[in-house]
Amino acid sequence: MKAATIVVASLAAAAHALDVKLSGINYNPRKGADWEPFEARCKSVDEVRADLKTLSAITSNIRLYSMTDCNQMEIVIPAAKEAGLAIWAGMWIGKDGANFENEKTKLASLIDKKLIDNSVVGLHVGSEAVYRKDLTAKQAIAYLEEVKALVVKAGLTFPVTIADIGDTYIWNPDLAAAVDIIAINQFPFWEGRAVDGAIEFMAERLAPLVKLAKENNKKIVIGETGWATAGKAKAAGEASPENAAAWLNDFHIYATEQNWPYYYFTSFDTPWKHNADDPESEAEVENHFGLFDPVTRQLKPAYANLKVQKRSVITNDADTSKPTTTPLNATPEPVVDGTTDATPAPAATDKAGTPVTTSAPSSGSEGSTSNTAAPDATTSTSVPKTADDNSTTSVPATPAGNSTTSVPTTNAAGTMSMSTVVGLTIMATFVATTFGM
Repeated sequence: MKAATIVVASLAAAAHALDVKLSGINYNPRKGADWEPFEARCKSVDEVRADLKTLSAITSNIRLYSMTDCNQMEIVIPAAKEAGLAIWAGMWIGKDGANFENEKTKLASLIDKKLIDNSVVGLHVGSEAVYRKDLTAKQAIAYLEEVKALVVKAGLTFPVTIADIGDTYIWNPDLAAAVDIIAINQFPFWEGRAVDGAIEFMAERLAPLVKLAKENNKKIVIGETGWATAGKAKAAGEASPENAAAWLNDFHIYATEQNWPYYYFTSFDTPWKHNADDPESEAEVENHFGLFDPVTRQLKPAYANLKVQKRSVITNDADTSKPTTTPLNATPEPVVDGTTDATPAPAATDKAGTPVTTSAPSSGSEGSTSNTAAPDATTSTSVPKTADDNSTTSVPATPAGNSTTSVPTTNAAGTMSMSTVVGLTIMATFVATTFGM
């Protein structure tokens, strides 16, 4: 009885806290769709302040997507400083050149107002715009150079980059040479992977990009990665609270071991991304990438109950990654917190030589990613592009070997998987709470 009481009390105390500190997390001040009026579309100052106070319990860094949308920089920057959070800033770039000019003009204004200063830890010029074919790589570099000149002229020293999927950098190596730091989005979820083995798959996929980064003497930052807790979409992995918690566990440990800064996708669920006509649309999955409930600002139980522990061994060399799965440890190995300093360190990568399937965006302005094969691939499937943008794009279908599978309850050695352990933990908590054990 006492043990059950202690567990329940501990869970209540952990409603806002994770077992580890995240390197960073993506944040979107949206609460409504594009067509809604400002008050219904955008969070108020008080709502943003409450959100960021909540996020400060799990990280010291947040990542934004636009200078202009919801007037977010004017609202979020002061609230972030109040909450003790550093900001990675973003510029949303589409096909319309006027959009870039508006974002650049706003950036200049924010610099003049001293809202953007050297407390900013980084800036990306466009999020997956090359992948979406909104821009060519050459156009993206030209925009980058314009912004970089503006930043340098103002005496600011934070890195300026282009956020895109790994294969975009591989197919356009000039991007790696142009940016200050390579920023990629990587989602095994959108490549139809089972959560068990997904981190090994990611390590293998990133090895060639790591090589490319080294050749260009550039560090890497993971701009987006995550796993949905609910919903169902074609060619995606299995969305569930247990799988989402297992992915956070595995990714955090791997990124920490590699000394890679990252921004997890994402802070809060986005119920306004909804497609009532298709319950299996990508939008119905994109709704559920948040760590927190958007109304109560409570951590989802699977995350609140998670005890991070290592369950994979991955060895890397300069050209390849050779993952080795080991049974879930009976005694968890200690994990070092994934906190980072103000300047992002190296992050992950994709294929450097022959293009192969990689993570492509799938969630929008706060995006996830999906399968993208070599440019000459012929078969395709509709996969979401980015998180704040609800449109979809035709992306090469996953190879037969990468089809969605049920998450195994045990690994090859007969040991329970992380997703099973998390599920049992949640069940035990429910029983203890319901029956007063």
